[in-house]
Amino acid sequence: MEQLAKKYSLILTGNIIVNSESPTDARRRGSSESAEISDGKEYEPIKIGFIFEGKYSSIQSFLGDLAKSLTLFDIEDMNFSRPQVEIADSRGRSGGSQRQTTPSDVYEFSMTVQTYALKKDELGANTTPIEE
Repeated sequence: MEQLAKKYSLILTGNIIVNSESPTDARRRGSSESAEISDGKEYEPIKIGFIFEGKYSSIQSFLGDLAKSLTLFDIEDMNFSRPQVEIADSRGRSGGSQRQTTPSDVYEFSMTVQTYALKKDELGANTTPIEE
């Protein structure tokens, strides 16, 4: 994700949050939702959340590459915001009684996606046999 974002000059403004929970961990916590999704499957879901800043055209290009990726991504949540930038008055001061703002050409973009990985056994090996 981070490398793809850098390709389009998007700036990571927070941490990339990865949440991977095995069915065993879900059962220990008493969560049946994650366990139901993963039980009997050869894969496990992984959620990734991140926040970037960049120009709208860069965000569009990023999403286009994400859609073309060989890795499956299900977009669960996506938000855009366009921050207002305060303009200084003619004397170079900002603020004051006549505060002016203008939309920035930089957007904040947050997204949560779910992707999938093959399950691993206790030794870290993939449990899915490779068929020849």
